[in-house]
Amino acid sequence: YLEDIAQSLVSPKRWKHVKAMTELALDLASAHNLDHHSVLIAALFHDCAKEWTFETSQTWLKVVNPKYLQSHPALWHQKLGAYWLSTQFKRVNPKVLKAMAHHVEGLDLDPITQVIYIADKCDKTRAYDASFFIQLAYQDLKKGYEAVLQHQLEYRKQEKLNA
Repeated sequence: YLEDIAQSLVSPKRWKHVKAMTELALDLASAHNLDHHSVLIAALFHDCAKEWTFETSQTWLKVVNPKYLQSHPALWHQKLGAYWLSTQFKRVNPKVLKAMAHHVEGLDLDPITQVIYIADKCDKTRAYDASFFIQLAYQDLKKGYEAVLQHQLEYRKQEKLNA
């Protein structure tokens, strides 16, 4: 029933991304012998706060992490989603929460976080060909993560994004 709960929290368009991203994350987890249950939970719920209104996000963030209000609003949902999940389910693996809390900017080196980050940026719903990054991540998770991170940093610089 976890999929039903996760699906109820997002729009149909976002759910397509979540499903595709979850599939890729689980495949990468298998390739690197990572805990499937933790990867599944982090993947299914990584965007659970993505479609909250600015006002709702701001209100929650004032409680969750007031200093984070200074960051770009496009980053907020990663911290809010992790917090929300921790309030809804007892005994959530801290690695799941960390993966969710860092899936946008990717600034954590735990393998589960790396898998969630790569899958979020490279799933088949994205409007670009990420096959190079995916293949690299299957071969070497750390190198795949570093390549995706570098690509994202260059993209944000080019687009003048702070998120």
